[in-house]
Amino acid sequence: MYARVPNGVGDFKIQEPTFNSNNDMTTSINSMFENELINIYPNPSSRFVNISTEAQIDKIAIYSTAGQLILDNIDPEKSIDLLNIPGGNYFLNIYTGQNQATYMIMKH
Repeated sequence: MYARVPNGVGDFKIQEPTFNSNNDMTTSINSMFENELINIYPNPSSRFVNISTEAQIDKIAIYSTAGQLILDNIDPEKSIDLLNIPGGNYFLNIYTGQNQATYMIMKH
């Protein structure tokens, strides 16, 4: 099988077929809270996103996929209001002490 490497624009090279490869998309990156359950709902959302966990959250921030800070100083006890941000995908960062977890959220 031939493919253009990288990203369909380079020279043709022989590649191994990937017929049985897993193409599932990951919608969250869990780097902490391995023993704590975190629910982020609804996702996708048109207005409010809620976080439910027993972990002690110190800080919540939302970043664009380009890394721009969109919302900061979010109260972990309240729903996150997405009204003033445009539709798209965002990273929701949750901080506790020395740890951080990043989740993908979508506003439509």
